Order: sequence, then structure tokens, then C-alpha cells
Amino acid sequence: MFGIRTPTKVTTPSPHATGIEEREGSAPVQPPTPTLTPAVRKSIGELEAAIARSVEGPKKQKPYKNRLTEAAAVQQSAILQLDAARNLKGEIKAAVTSAVRRLYELVKEVDSQTKEGGDRKKEKERGSREVAEKEGDASKTYTEKLEQQIKRLEIENDRMEETRKQLKEDKKALGTGQGNNMVEEIRKELREYRREEEEREKRIEGKIMTYAEAAAIKRSNIETNKDESSKTLNLQRSMHSIIVKSSGPETSGEILERIRSKIDTKNTGLNVDRIRKVKDQRVVIGCTSTTRISEIRDRLKDDQKLTVEEARTKDPLVALRGVISTHTDEEVVSALLNQNKQLFRNMPTEEIKVEVKYRRKTRNPLTDHIILQVSPRIWKELTAAGKVHIDFQRIAVFDQSPLIQCSKCLGYGHGRKHCKETETTCYHCGGTHLKIDCPNYKDGASPTCVNCKKANVTQTSHNPNDPDCPIRKKMDSIARSRVAYC
Repeated sequence: MFGIRTPTKVTTPSPHATGIEEREGSAPVQPPTPTLTPAVRKSIGELEAAIARSVEGPKKQKPYKNRLTEAAAVQQSAILQLDAARNLKGEIKAAVTSAVRRLYELVKEVDSQTKEGGDRKKEKERGSREVAEKEGDASKTYTEKLEQQIKRLEIENDRMEETRKQLKEDKKALGTGQGNNMVEEIRKELREYRREEEEREKRIEGKIMTYAEAAAIKRSNIETNKDESSKTLNLQRSMHSIIVKSSGPETSGEILERIRSKIDTKNTGLNVDRIRKVKDQRVVIGCTSTTRISEIRDRLKDDQKLTVEEARTKDPLVALRGVISTHTDEEVVSALLNQNKQLFRNMPTEEIKVEVKYRRKTRNPLTDHIILQVSPRIWKELTAAGKVHIDFQRIAVFDQSPLIQCSKCLGYGHGRKHCKETETTCYHCGGTHLKIDCPNYKDGASPTCVNCKKANVTQTSHNPNDPDCPIRKKMDSIARSRVAYC
């Protein structure tokens, strides 16, 4: 009635039965929960097979290459186990699968960061090696330079030692007869040089300038560098002139012969510094001495056929360089007199004459060169000072030559407006074209002075306004002879 039943046995499946194997270096796999299985009697064959499997043991797993490979294998195993578990809900399987995959992603990120850190470390080590190499090269270069400097110092020391020895020998020689002879020869040379200087001073007696005059010439030469008038700035002596003309129909040549016979310079001893014929049958006589010109005037007045007139001299000119162009002429004159009172102290009112003659454009469109006509005494004070104050400027002052040169024909004595030539003369070669179109100028040939060429001067390889041009020197001297500098 009641039969005997076989009791149930608790069995735990082996890893081979579940398909899960523990791998080296991975997290241990939790064994499945033991299940109750009926203790059913098995056959002899099944028992032997189970014994054989237990004897063989689990298969050995090959080691993984790295942790990332191991993590991938663990992820795959976990997903397979979840798929084999049929009693779990789908939501649980999905959540566990997502968590396992996220763990795998984290392992990948950690591995990537580890590699980057290693690369940075290698790069840093490489950079350190390069810096060390560069420092080594620089140190080597410095060492070589230092060695060169040491060699140079050694050479200089040797030279200094030779010089020191030579000085000792010279010092010893000075105490001997040979040294005394050398000293005596030097003294003779100095005495000869002093004698020559004294003779030179005697020859130029009467032409010695003051310090202020010499300084004025020096400043002018430095500034203009090509202004011939500034080279003889204060050496210019005022020429006192008279104009002689005939009351009858005589030519200038006949008047000159009458003057020669009347003055009789060979017997009277009167010297004439300059005499020339001018237009309208007139003759101009000039002397640097007022006494001589007065004697000549008195002798000529005895001749009833000759008329003598006093030649009117012009006031000298000065140039104010770089004055701001917004100042009017009246403002410039007022500033000159009021801001530089030390120059006009104790000067009579009748000698204070300042007039703006004209202006010249400069390279700077905001400034002008202002040419002033002043009295001889003011000219002397301004050229000696060299600098004056105009408003907020300190202006350089220079002597201005009265010589006028035409910019069209390059001749003297007239300007472009009154030039009678129809074509422009080249400044470089003297041809009938502009300098910018001159083939000689483009080829770099030497200039040719048109004025010297017309006068048959041998040396013509200079510009028409060159301060060393002989024609310009002559014309400048004539122009200055009509100016009263004192």
C-alpha cells in the first residue's frame, strides 16, 4: 500500500555541465545554485563517463594577451550565461547585459588612458633627451668660443710683453747720446714748424676772422655743404661804388679812357678794386675803402663832361630755414625782434631794418625757407648767432647769396619769369631737355656745366650750381659787390 520511494539528492552541476569556465586573471564565476534532482539510478555507462570526466578535470585556458582581451571574453561569457538562463525575466536580462557591456566600455577607456599616459611619458622622455642633446651642443659651442678667446688673450698678452720690452729699451736709449740726438731732432722740427706757422700768419694778416665769424662759417658749411656764399660769409668786404656817365654822346669805352687819364693811378697811387662797363654807356668804379672812393669822386668831378653818381648798395640777405608756413610775414618779423632782444641790444632804431623778401618751398609741405633783407648790422648779428627763436621753434640762420640763377636756362642775373630762352636747358648735360629725360643722366655719366662750357672753361664736369664752379664764383662775387655788408 505504501511503497518505498527513492529520496531526492542535492546535486551541483560541474563547470563542464554549465559551459562556464574560470579563466586566468578574470573575476571568479559564481557557481550556479544547487538544484534538487531526483536521485534516479543511472546506468553503468553513464556512471563510467561521469567518472572519466571528473578524472580529466577542467581544460586549461590559454593566457590572454592583455586585460582588454580578457574583459571582452568575460563579457561574451556573461551574455551567453544570461541567454542560457530561461527562467529570468527579459527586463533583468536586458539590464544585466547593458551593465556588462558598460563595464567592458569602462575597461576599454581605462586601457586607452593608460596607453596615452605611456605615450606622453615616452614623448616627455624623448623631449628631455633632445633638450639634453641641444644643451650639450650649446655647451660645446661655448667651450670652443671660450678657447678662441683664450688664444686671442694669449696673443695680446705676448704683444703687450713685447711692447713693454720695447719701452724699456727706448727708456734706456733716452739716457744715451743717441736718445739725446733724437730729442734734439724733434725739437728742431717743432721750431721749423712754428716758424712756418708764423710766416703763414703774417701772409694772411688783415684777413683773420673772429671766433664768432669762424663758427658762423663752420655752421653754414655743415648745413648747406654746397653753398659757396657761406664759405666766404664774413670774408665778404663791402664794395663802395660810383657810377660814371658822360653828358655827351660817348661810348662806355671812351668814358673808360677818360677816367683812366683823369685818375692817373700810376702817378697818384690810387687803387681801384673793381671797374666795369654797364649798359647805357656807363662805367661802375668800386673800392673797398671809403677814403679812396672819395678821392676818385673828387678827381672825376673836375671833368665837366663826366657825371658822377653814388651807386646805391643793397642790404644783405639772410635765410631762416624751416619756419612753419602758417606764420605770416608780419608775425615772423615781430617774433624775430621780440624773442631775440639780446641780439638787438644797444642797436640804434634806424639800423633795425627787417623785411621779408620772399619764401621758398621745402620738402616738408608744412615749412618754408624765409629770406629776409636786413641792415648790415643785423646781418652781422644774425649770422654770428647762427640760431634764433621764432614762436616755439629754434631756427637756423644762414647768409643768403644775392645771386639769382634762372631755373630755365641756368644763367645768372634773372629768374625764370624773365628768361628769354624758348627751351629748357638740361641741368645735367646742358641739352634742350629736362634732366629726367637726359640719356646721360640715365646712363650715369658725369654732369656737364653749361655755363663753363659756354665760357670755354677746361673743367666742366660739375653741375651748374656747384660751389666750386668758376663761373658761379665770379657771378656770386659780382652780386655780392653790390651789397653793403658793413
